[in-house]
Amino acid sequence: MGRFVSGRIAVAVLVAGLLAALAPSRPAGAGLVPHRAFYRLEPLAGRTPPATRVEGRLALEWRRTCGGWASRQRLAFLMAPDDAAPFVVDIRFRGFERLDGRRFDFAMETFEDGRPVERTEGRAWLPGTTRERGGLVLKGPEPRRLALPATTRFPARQMEELLAAARAGRALVDQLVYDGSGEEGLVRAVTLFGRPRDRSGRRLWPFVMGYHRPGDPAPLPRLQLWGEMDEGGVFRKLVLDFGDFALRAVPVRIRELPLPPCPARP
Repeated sequence: MGRFVSGRIAVAVLVAGLLAALAPSRPAGAGLVPHRAFYRLEPLAGRTPPATRVEGRLALEWRRTCGGWASRQRLAFLMAPDDAAPFVVDIRFRGFERLDGRRFDFAMETFEDGRPVERTEGRAWLPGTTRERGGLVLKGPEPRRLALPATTRFPARQMEELLAAARAGRALVDQLVYDGSGEEGLVRAVTLFGRPRDRSGRRLWPFVMGYHRPGDPAPLPRLQLWGEMDEGGVFRKLVLDFGDFALRAVPVRIRELPLPPCPARP
């Protein structure tokens, strides 16, 4: 059961890490902001993993280049099931999304107790019109090619749209997203925004985001993220909810990174 739980945490943290591309401190309307952040993962009170102890750390970096967004993530956590020996999982992700949102390069490696157990690397792209289909190539000894619907969003574009929707007062956003986690990385992300409120001079939106398999008739999502985000996109509260247990991401340190000195576009 410990390996099953660890896989679910890995997918959730990848999703949450991509969501963390939102601005740590910028005025409303500024959009995504380059930054580096460190979080502590801990069980939510009363919602601990079944028969398992979890302790973890998460490091994220979103860096703007003249051509797009470069992202890096590293997650390391200890799993200690009651019925098995404890083990350490180390997950490393890097990606690059072009500014126009039409190409996404990614690689993810997973280690258990220091031994490599899985590697995913590939490129996803979208066409110039909605009449065509995008594609995905996963590298390896036997490369795999998969189609992507033209309406697919990659992570940075997904978050730009969510920020714009919250500011425009939209309560529901339904998106098809590819997150870079391999063959099953295409998900339907449904986000509900609650009524905003002001606290200490800051506007906050409560939100719940459910991740579903495309075409799955099941009403419950595979994963839910919930919490609050502000006008700059900071997640003031963030919980990864698996249904039978939940983890809280506690910010430890967040630092804004400089924008590159890019030449003006003609």
